[in-house]
Amino acid sequence: MPRTKGSENKTHVQKNKKEVNSPKKGKSSFFFYLDARKEAAKKKNPGLQHKELISELSQEWKTLSKDEKLPYIILANKDKERFLKEKEALKSKQIQDSFEEKKVEIGKRKPEKNLSEEPQICKKTKIVNYL
Repeated sequence: MPRTKGSENKTHVQKNKKEVNSPKKGKSSFFFYLDARKEAAKKKNPGLQHKELISELSQEWKTLSKDEKLPYIILANKDKERFLKEKEALKSKQIQDSFEEKKVEIGKRKPEKNLSEEPQICKKTKIVNYL
């Protein structure tokens, strides 16, 4: 397949794949603000498209003082703590699971070798192996 003109200098970067059971990342204070204000803004301006609505709420967010933003910042910090706790719990569970797997592997017995059979000689190392 021939390359297109602009693709010669581009390098492909592999993204890290998300684990199946990983927790959702915490929301920012702005997203908590959006969740609280979106319905009221829709009722106030029903003709606006979603992109325009978010843009308007973004302008409102920029004009808010730190005291007005404080409840949303507190919510964001709690959500961040929740994420970190869930992430640590997942990591400790993975460590525990890997420890259990190793414990099972160590506990397995190897099958005993039957020494009554005729020995086989390895040609490369010239060592006698009993299988």
